[in-house]
Amino acid sequence: MDDFLKEKDQRAIADYKNSNGLKYDNITGSPFYNSDYQTAYLYKNGKRVGTAPIKINFLTNEIYCLEGEKEFVVEDRKIDSVVFFKSPDSATFINGVADMVLRNKKVDAFVQVLNKGDWKLLKYTKKQVSTSEAGLTQKKYSFTTDYYYFLKHNQKVERIKKLDKESILPYLPSSVSSRKWIEDNKTDFRKQQDVIAFLNYYNTASNSY
Repeated sequence: MDDFLKEKDQRAIADYKNSNGLKYDNITGSPFYNSDYQTAYLYKNGKRVGTAPIKINFLTNEIYCLEGEKEFVVEDRKIDSVVFFKSPDSATFINGVADMVLRNKKVDAFVQVLNKGDWKLLKYTKKQVSTSEAGLTQKKYSFTTDYYYFLKHNQKVERIKKLDKESILPYLPSSVSSRKWIEDNKTDFRKQQDVIAFLNYYNTASNSY
C-alpha cells in the first residue's frame, strides 16, 4: 500500500497559483461516504492490492487511507473497486464504469453497487460545494448531495430518471411472475430498499426461465 500513498490535501477546492484554497474545515457537512474510517479491500484490475481503513471522498473521487494516526490519499487512480466487508456496513463501490453518462458527460467516479446478479442498481453520489451569504462580507460554504441511479446489465448501463415503477420496469423484460411478486410484496419503487429487493428476486427468477 505504501507505494500508492501521497499526502492528503487539506483543501477541498485548491488554488494552484498559490497556497490558498477553501479548506474542508471551512465547509459544513461531509464529502465522504462515511465520516469514520472503515476497513476495506482495494482492487486493481480485478486483483486485491491492499486492505486498510478507508474513506471515499465523493467531492474529489479520492480514496483516503489511514496509516497509524496519519491520513493519506491513495495516489493510484486505477483502483477499480473498494469493498467495505464488515457487517452491517458492508458496501461495494466500483470506478470507471463504461458507458455511464449523466447529462451527456461520462461519470468518472466511484459508484455504489447496491445488489448482486445480472441486473444491478448503481448509485452515484455527487457532492458539490455550495455558497450562501452569511453576512455583509462573509460567505457560508456547505456540501450538497445529489443521488443518481443507473441500471446495469452486462456492459449496458441505463440512467434511471427517478426511482419509480414507470422508470425502472421498462428496462426489464416483463413476466407474469414478476408482476405478481410486486403485488404480493407491495413493492414501492420509490424506495431504494424495495427496488433492491425486487432486483434480487428478479435476478433469481430470470435465471430459472
